[in-house]
Amino acid sequence: MPKWYMEELALYEEEWHREKDFLGDQWEDGDRQFVFHNGKGKPYYYQHSTKWWKRFCERHSIRYIKFHGLCHSSGTLLLEDEDESNFDAILMAIQRRLGHARLSTTTDIYVHVTKKVKKRTAGKFDKFARK
Repeated sequence: MPKWYMEELALYEEEWHREKDFLGDQWEDGDRQFVFHNGKGKPYYYQHSTKWWKRFCERHSIRYIKFHGLCHSSGTLLLEDEDESNFDAILMAIQRRLGHARLSTTTDIYVHVTKKVKKRTAGKFDKFARK
């Protein structure tokens, strides 16, 4: 994960411990450390995150994409800005980030060709144009 993200997560962990200490006996889930919880240590109901995300998208006029769709988007965006000299390495990095055992799962299902990539690929034929 990026350094800035890990720093934010560390700050959040400190806040989590303060919250747990403040609640004392009212903390409901022992030493389990859920990143997202109900305020007393218990994990949210499994549909909570999805509902929250949908409302967030509506509130901010963002096109709604299911949570799982964000995996596809992240893989595609990571690949989109890479140049071809680094293609194999970035595909393997994306594979690891998404947690796939096989590279073919990443390339066949999760990484999609965008308009930007199509234009860049089509532009490679410019060198064959008559002068």
